[in-house]
Amino acid sequence: MATGLVRFRLHLLAALILGAGAGGGDGVSDPCARPGACPSVLGSVEVQVTVEGSGLGGVTVALSGPSSRSGNTDLNGTVTFADLPEGTYTASINAFPSDLTFATTSRTVTVSGSGQQAVSFSGEYIRTASIAGTVHVNSQGIPGVTVTLENPDSLHTATTGADGDYGFMDLRSGTSVVSVSGFDTPLQFRRHLPHCDPRGRRGEGGGFRSHSLAGAGGRRESAGLPD
Repeated sequence: MATGLVRFRLHLLAALILGAGAGGGDGVSDPCARPGACPSVLGSVEVQVTVEGSGLGGVTVALSGPSSRSGNTDLNGTVTFADLPEGTYTASINAFPSDLTFATTSRTVTVSGSGQQAVSFSGEYIRTASIAGTVHVNSQGIPGVTVTLENPDSLHTATTGADGDYGFMDLRSGTSVVSVSGFDTPLQFRRHLPHCDPRGRRGEGGGFRSHSLAGAGGRRESAGLPD
């Protein structure tokens, strides 16, 4: 009987040792101890790109980290990346208009849990181009003429001075249309003007283009930009 009791105790001890090895030091089995046994928690990241308060569509957004994704912002300036494993990601933007500037084009975001993380990029247009000119007839400057400039995103007006001079500052690069009105003669002028491309950050560099709109009574003409 003593021999049987010893054997029972040895079997019990062996079972306890095997159980401890399979389940950890506390004797509790962990079903996720084996790699890949339990799936990672999936979250999402929403990236929004705005310019002066409005969403910008068509911007390419790249997401790198435990999982790599890419996509383009919609008309509201947003793109969402779903089903992302937990971890730290880097969101980067590119392929936006050249006359835009952002404080940064890359941000980090951490996905933890099943919630949605938000990343935003806010930019503004570079406005360092200028246009100046003179409205005159037969070399005589015409004062008090209304000059209107239409550029890609806004409308500007000015009134010529005593010598017929006018000017517009802080413009976006691109093609503008300058027209004049508010004078007693039947002259009409209209000219498409390419702005100088701005260079550098806001407040630095920038182009300046001077031009003249001139005509003779009774006919319509446009004057080109001087060299």
